[in-house]
Amino acid sequence: MKKEVLLKRNRKLEKTLEKKKKIKNIEEIIFSQAFSIIGGLTAGTILAIYIDKILLIPGLFILLPGFLEMGNAISGSLSSRLSSRLYQRKFTHSILNQNITASFILILISSTFLGILAYLISKFFFNINSVTIIFIPIIASIISGLILLPLTSKIVLWLYHHHDDPDNLIGASSTTLGDIINIGAILISIVILT
Repeated sequence: MKKEVLLKRNRKLEKTLEKKKKIKNIEEIIFSQAFSIIGGLTAGTILAIYIDKILLIPGLFILLPGFLEMGNAISGSLSSRLSSRLYQRKFTHSILNQNITASFILILISSTFLGILAYLISKFFFNINSVTIIFIPIIASIISGLILLPLTSKIVLWLYHHHDDPDNLIGASSTTLGDIINIGAILISIVILT
């Protein structure tokens, strides 16, 4: 009799804990989406404020979506790799440094390719011959990589240690910060090159 009562209590407790976990997951997802929306609006506002700087470089609008997507894809994959290592309990500082270095090299290679591609599209389709467009993503990727990759790593570690399911927050936070930092880096590289 006592055993049945204990089993019933345990099931009831498990259901209560499961409900609380679901509610917490929903709260975290809503927070991450709100953060993402506010961050996107912030990035768009920064872009709108400095539109005159962007228009100084012909063909920059060809480059911008690809650059933002590239940075977010690389920082997102970094956060995913680190998160997986943390869950597997195979995380070391050596792995952290290797992943940051590999992501930084990948950003440099991708941004160089992106700059050359934007130059070729601008030249052949729009008859705009501005070599500056090749160097903007390279300089911007160096700036954003030095800020975004360590910041993404710190966010992953902090969320892992402070939340039951950090995957609810990692994606939205890293891509949102990536948008803001990448737009800032592009603007800084425009100022440097003009």
